[in-house]
Amino acid sequence: MDSTQRSRELGLTILAIVAAGASVNFFIVGTAGLIPFSEYRNYVLIPSFFIILFVAIYGYKKNKRLTNRLVTGLWIGIIATLALEAIRMPSIYVHWIHVRIG
Repeated sequence: MDSTQRSRELGLTILAIVAAGASVNFFIVGTAGLIPFSEYRNYVLIPSFFIILFVAIYGYKKNKRLTNRLVTGLWIGIIATLALEAIRMPSIYVHWIHVRIG
């Protein structure tokens, strides 16, 4: 692998990480009331989805290492989400986390 391919792979990896972080950042800006969800969805979430899709398609056709990184990130994200829910739900039940409904 030459330096051009490495720098392209690094750039696409960073682009995918930034795009994947867009959904998480909504929790910060959304709860602070800085941006309405409809604007955030139209200008950040939808474009980030297409960026990740582009990186995945490009990786599948041209760079298998990039595809492996995306798939590994997907699996780690699923496992982390399940682990979070395994801790969060019992914590709500025993009132370690207070939830106001209504």
